[in-house]
Amino acid sequence: MSDIERRFHEHWLGLVQPAEGLVVSIPVLVDAQCAEKLSREAHETFLEEVVDEAGSLRVTDLAHLLESVLDLPPSRFDEGDALPKELSLFVPEGG
Repeated sequence: MSDIERRFHEHWLGLVQPAEGLVVSIPVLVDAQCAEKLSREAHETFLEEVVDEAGSLRVTDLAHLLESVLDLPPSRFDEGDALPKELSLFVPEGG
């Protein structure tokens, strides 16, 4: 098990923070080889898409981000009126 794989899975487990007990362990995740390794070009494309001129992280066009980084075309997603009304939430403070 490489140090990079171990750190990736430790970080991921820290993000999901299982509430009902640990379901998987780092050795199991490493053995399953479930950490997809993207190319340097994909990483650079991701950064170009999410970092603005001021250095802030911002997604201005999610469909373009998903297509350019993950190769998921807009035809794979619904938007606007195609989305079920149950997914809508009005938050007055949100403007």
